[in-house]
Amino acid sequence: MTDGATIQRLIPEIILVLGASAIILASPFHASASVLRAAGRAVVLAAVLFLVGPGTQAVLQSDRILFADPLSMALRWVTLIAAAIFVHGGSRTERQDSLEGERIGLTLFVFAGCMLVAAAADLSLLFVALELVSIPTYTLLFLGRRDVGSSESSIKYFLLSIFSSAFFLYGLAWVYLLTGTTSLVSSGSAANSILEHGWSGMWPWAVLFVFCGLGFKLAAFPLHFYAPDVYQGATPMNAGLLAVAPKIVGVAGLLRLLACWGPEFNPAMVAVFAVVPIITMSVGNVGALWQSHLRRLLAYSSIAHAGYLLIGVAVLVAGVGPTGWVDGASSTLMYLAVYAIASLGTFCALAGLRIGGQVPENLDELAGLARREPWLAFALSVFMFSMAGIPPLAGFWGKLGLFTGAVRVAQAVSSSPQVANWMLALAVVGVLNAAVAAAYYLRVVGTLWFRTPMIDDVPRSEPVPRQVAVLCAILLLAIGVYPQALISGFRGAAVTSIVPAVSDARGLPPAARKLAEQSLVTRLPGLSAND
Repeated sequence: MTDGATIQRLIPEIILVLGASAIILASPFHASASVLRAAGRAVVLAAVLFLVGPGTQAVLQSDRILFADPLSMALRWVTLIAAAIFVHGGSRTERQDSLEGERIGLTLFVFAGCMLVAAAADLSLLFVALELVSIPTYTLLFLGRRDVGSSESSIKYFLLSIFSSAFFLYGLAWVYLLTGTTSLVSSGSAANSILEHGWSGMWPWAVLFVFCGLGFKLAAFPLHFYAPDVYQGATPMNAGLLAVAPKIVGVAGLLRLLACWGPEFNPAMVAVFAVVPIITMSVGNVGALWQSHLRRLLAYSSIAHAGYLLIGVAVLVAGVGPTGWVDGASSTLMYLAVYAIASLGTFCALAGLRIGGQVPENLDELAGLARREPWLAFALSVFMFSMAGIPPLAGFWGKLGLFTGAVRVAQAVSSSPQVANWMLALAVVGVLNAAVAAAYYLRVVGTLWFRTPMIDDVPRSEPVPRQVAVLCAILLLAIGVYPQALISGFRGAAVTSIVPAVSDARGLPPAARKLAEQSLVTRLPGLSAND
């Protein structure tokens, strides 16, 4: 790809970065309302230019530093939608002071970094993009609530995130040592030869270090323990940013690396990728049962959702053919999109609510909210039902795709009982965890609608965050009623991005790969083999 073409494909990210820089520099001379309008226009302009920009290219080449395939496009669209929700809803709820420009500018930097991670085809660019997400996040946490608890949680996140970045960079250094290239495509092609020649013992360690860094971003076990304290000490919208942005980069990195580093995984490696989501979602859901603090409850919920997302990653790892690879990637993308909308909508609703002049901290403070803020209670109820996976909301289809993908792989690998058993265990434990999660999500809904208010102060919600929350709820309802469009879109992205990458890495003959792609395309109405 030429330099001009590369810059052309990075125009949305460039718009966000330039907008963030301009906002930070100009904010001391302008009112907060002007800053927020400028941020909203930057996001809209980035989305418009992204929409009319160059199309996708499914062909993967080792000399490119960017992926322009449907997978990167899908992840970048999810990021832009999350940025629009955050900027137009949540940012208007925070304290309006002299640091408002810095907050909104740093937020745009975070989302620009998320988009770069989704498109990065080079290990160096991938690391820089991850740091473009991490460094502004540290600063946002320090600019949030200015008390002892907030400072403690900010320092904790900063130190642990530095360690995770060091692990990730150390793993990338090992990958470069073993493969001699920073290209994701070339390093994946070299993985087969590594395993065939005496370096097979070093490659799993390189992969482990890299995935430890990404596991921290997802808040996956055993790198999840920071989340409850950090969420509790953060402002509601900073907590919402932590719940969504790191998961976007974690999912983007895992899907891309696993697709490019696609040699056959042995049963022991499949077991590792299955055990992590089982423990992660169990720890998250059980921990949430005992929480009364709203942000701590949502932190444990975020941990549990990281476990659900990793079910799709495990399906991709264990898949023995294109169907398994597509099921794993597409179900993960579907769940990520639905979770991002529900999670950001929840934090927007909570951040825009004032009870006694303060943002609600504990669940009891929401008692009887439906009597005074029925639309806000309606939106929060939709978010809780969706994250619980109750039909016909969008979260149900996300969970269904993950669980059925695991069952399909278990049926396809019947010749390998160990792998099949792990996939069945993922599906069964996932269903049981969904039942456990319903308990605390329904507790929130019951508090909103059926409990008597404990205080006489009338709750007050900001109009814009309330409207954004209601729109997010309506969007989840629409996806739940007609999920096929989103499901087909993500499956199409997986067919044209994941299948070629894994096929090349595993040395699948071109004719066999083409046959696999054609067989999958025939199951997706409206998708052509050239998309």
